[in-house]
Amino acid sequence: HERGKLEEPSWWDLRRSDPKKFFSLDAVNELAEAEFFSAIGNRLRGATNDVLLFVHGYNNTFQFAVLRTAQIVHDIRFPGVPMIFSWPSAGNVLRYSHDEKQAEQSDGALSHVLERLIKDRQKSPSGGMARIHVIAHSMGNRVLLRAMHRIRNLIQGNDPPFGHVIMAAPDVQATEFVSLLPTVFKSAASTTLYFCREDTALKLSRGIHVNGRVGEGPVFVPPLENIDAAKANTSLLGHDYFVSRSELLIDLELLVNLDLQPGRRSTLRSTTSPLGFGYWFFP
Repeated sequence: HERGKLEEPSWWDLRRSDPKKFFSLDAVNELAEAEFFSAIGNRLRGATNDVLLFVHGYNNTFQFAVLRTAQIVHDIRFPGVPMIFSWPSAGNVLRYSHDEKQAEQSDGALSHVLERLIKDRQKSPSGGMARIHVIAHSMGNRVLLRAMHRIRNLIQGNDPPFGHVIMAAPDVQATEFVSLLPTVFKSAASTTLYFCREDTALKLSRGIHVNGRVGEGPVFVPPLENIDAAKANTSLLGHDYFVSRSELLIDLELLVNLDLQPGRRSTLRSTTSPLGFGYWFFP
């Protein structure tokens, strides 16, 4: 395996089931809600209590989203419990409007999942999970932001249930993004935006919506950490850089696993915008 690659077999490859060569989905077992959260609870009794939840973006099948989550967890060497929230994307690049409608209808389901995790954390006699880290990509950021806003009344005192909330290439309109950020700030230990002005997919989205997308960034709303991924972006559409470049995956590892703020991460350098706002970039 090469860090940043999602090795999948071709349909004709006789080694399709070789776990040493390919990521693969062995089986899908459907569980009732109570069984699912019981299984998660059992996993959380291990050496670490942290959860990493991935919310995929537009044009993702369930299977691909699961494999992508496996790649992220493997590449950043996350030691806790991985989870994915898979909303019903069509998994078809030509069905953007369909995915938008599905994303708009999925925040209630995600808020229910987050609510269950938070309540389990609060009632556990052992302290439950330490934190819930979240990585959302592209259109998945709309689902996440709206879901977190729904559960804003569950956030109590100085003990935010979320650790690091990471928003990669958000396909979100700036006004909505800024209006929902206060809930995220209140709920999480840190909030990070990875952006790239040369993100072709977001340029196409901007053309559809006739306004800029947050993932083209930056967005200067403290304490949001803005990270310019332009120099680490070599993907075809410039949209999946956060999982395809070693520099970014190392940066995620330093943030999620070691709680290192940008100034302490060897992957980043600081700079200042023409208006005097500070942000970070990959050298």
